[in-house]
Amino acid sequence: MSGGHYEYRYRYIDDLAEEIEREFENDGKYMTEDWSVECFGRKPLIEADYLEGATPEQKEEILMEIKSLVATLKDVAFRAKELEWFMSGDTGFDSYLRRLKEKK
Repeated sequence: MSGGHYEYRYRYIDDLAEEIEREFENDGKYMTEDWSVECFGRKPLIEADYLEGATPEQKEEILMEIKSLVATLKDVAFRAKELEWFMSGDTGFDSYLRRLKEKK
């Protein structure tokens, strides 16, 4: 494995981007247990929505912002990984700069 100069912390950024993306892959809708039901064992599943109560316009704007945020986080994670590899001596000046330019 390459890198290590920053203890692979770019992965935290990448993991955050993936988690946010998963939570909003269905426009904020998700399945959860119905705690209003009195029963033993596993409760039935119901659909919930992180954006419940928002107007359609608000939902659209929020979802666009989330998609933009995820893209930015993924870009930052990539750039941090490339810097980590460079600082660890795994890539040189030319390959570091080339890889950054190729990503754009």
